Amino acid sequence: MGKLTDDEIRLLIKRASVFQKFNEQSPHKNSVFNEEDYQTLFEIADNLNLDRQHIKEALIEHQGIETEDPIKVDTGNQTDVHVTAHANGSIDGSVLNEIRANLEYHFNTVGKITRRNKKIFWNATPSGPSRLFSITNSPELEISQKDNRVKFSLRQNLSSLNKFFFFPAFAVFISFMMLAAVIFDQVTGDGRIPMTILPGFFLTASYFFSRFIKKRKLRRKEKLVELLGTFQQIIERHFLAGKSENKSRERIKIPDLDDIEVEEEVTLGEKAKS
Repeated sequence: MGKLTDDEIRLLIKRASVFQKFNEQSPHKNSVFNEEDYQTLFEIADNLNLDRQHIKEALIEHQGIETEDPIKVDTGNQTDVHVTAHANGSIDGSVLNEIRANLEYHFNTVGKITRRNKKIFWNATPSGPSRLFSITNSPELEISQKDNRVKFSLRQNLSSLNKFFFFPAFAVFISFMMLAAVIFDQVTGDGRIPMTILPGFFLTASYFFSRFIKKRKLRRKEKLVELLGTFQQIIERHFLAGKSENKSRERIKIPDLDDIEVEEEVTLGEKAKS
């Protein structure tokens, strides 16, 4: 990757501290690995009591991770959104904590985690008036894993945004009523001019407002795809850091004490025969 700049080192230290925070909230702790590269970075991390496992994760994230593109599932309507994604790796406590934090930040609400049928489910549990809107109480994430492959399935109902179409629909209705009044001579005198002009303003405003709502719905769908992309990055980053740690351990092979004793006995026996 090359030599790291001071800004890159500060960024990696910051990201590693975040990863360690999620890991400390989990009962599962990853073991420390040895890494010969990036000595300056690791020395700074050691002084800050940061686990080198999380430094490795920050480095992998900094270098970039290739993932599969999330898939939008056709639900048959415009209000229900369903997105799926896959990633290499597995789910443990620290990963689940990080995913949960991203979910609660994205949907701006707390959630509840349940486990059934060997799957993990996160459901939004908003409080107060937000419980009445499907856009806040409908988000659900399903996580399943098999053979070191994790599948995410995220759903959300956007029907709450449809209620805003009432305003442009009402504006269109008023515009046609005003035009009908002018056409059928229900308005006379100076009132005909404003009654002819105002419908144009109302129709234009309703068009742009409807367009704004549709863009909001489309943007929310894109945000869900981006969120699953973030989850893929988390899983892959954790998985690649673990593989790197295993490779580091394989490079340093310490012979077992029992094997050493056996080898010494064989050597002594051969010398005695000779």
